Amino acid sequence: MSAEVEVDDAGHGVDGGAPVWAAFGDLMSVLLGVFVLILVGVIGAQMQLSSRLDEEVKQRRIEAQRRQTLERALAAPLPRPALTLALDERLHLTDPALAETLLRVVQEALTNAARHADAAQLRVTLRRDTGALDLRIDDDGRAHAPLREGNGLSGMRERVAAAGGEVDFSLSPEGSMRIHARFPLHPSSAAARPA
Repeated sequence: MSAEVEVDDAGHGVDGGAPVWAAFGDLMSVLLGVFVLILVGVIGAQMQLSSRLDEEVKQRRIEAQRRQTLERALAAPLPRPALTLALDERLHLTDPALAETLLRVVQEALTNAARHADAAQLRVTLRRDTGALDLRIDDDGRAHAPLREGNGLSGMRERVAAAGGEVDFSLSPEGSMRIHARFPLHPSSAAARPA
């Protein structure tokens, strides 16, 4: 068997295939190194994203639990006072700000009746009366002290005034709370429904 070997100008033998394989091996080593670096980077990014996702899932579970707890608390009926509504069926509120004010006034009246008067019943009457909306709230509780405007009643007064209305607080001879509020009606605030 004979092998051909090239001879360079100085007379040294040169294997013509060796430099190609060496260069190919070097190229493969570089490509493998780059691939490993990319792979490590991708795995690192994936681990970081996975960690963020786990944290986000954990936060959403906590938020869902809080929301469920709040929903259960809001859905639980108040044992006292019972609420009785007498609403003018022909009245249709179209002003969301006024509707919210009415809701907050009734909400505060319920809270006060439960906390301060030990009321068993709260009656809310809402009717239209000659260009005004008339809200009357009466409970059957007993005030344990003279009527004093604390944060709840003063906040109620501010809400009613902001809606352009007036409110009066009084106690019946038996000591039950009476709230009377009047709101001027603008043509766009409320409309009478057809009978």
